[in-house]
Amino acid sequence: MLRYPNANGRYWLRVLSGAAILLLTLQHTQLFTIHTPFGVLLRPFGVPSLLWQLTLSAALAVHVLFNLRPLLLDSGMDPDARMQRWVRTVCVLALLAAAVGAVCYAVGVKL
Repeated sequence: MLRYPNANGRYWLRVLSGAAILLLTLQHTQLFTIHTPFGVLLRPFGVPSLLWQLTLSAALAVHVLFNLRPLLLDSGMDPDARMQRWVRTVCVLALLAAAVGAVCYAVGVKL
């Protein structure tokens, strides 16, 4: 483990972010608990729910960013710096959109 500290660090970030996603997803499903005859509705957001959702979004972003090179290799794409930069930019924009959406929902802003 001491020979490749960078590779081991990336490995443990992948494992921990994956475990965090699993645990946070269980809590995420608890937000959809108001059953109506027409389906399931969201409960009102509070500060704890907002923090859980932002943490879930961050865990997803970390997991995708640290698994980007293996994903591109398994997909048969060349994992050059340009492609990684493009996918990272898309991932960061998606994270920002999720964060803005969660905050707007928590505050009650109607877009």
